[in-house]
Amino acid sequence: MKYQQLENLECGWKWDYLVKKYRDGENITKYIEKSAVQDAIEQLLKLKNTPTKVIN
Repeated sequence: MKYQQLENLECGWKWDYLVKKYRDGENITKYIEKSAVQDAIEQLLKLKNTPTKVIN
């Protein structure tokens, strides 16, 4: 149970980090096309309540 809580906490930190970088204007994806970047960002923002899926 402790390891699952640590994993959830770590994934939450990663989600926060990626969202902060995006809001600061940095590119957080490997994509160059704006539409592909926007799709990836939308998917990231949908994962707010399930941050463990950020790693996958």
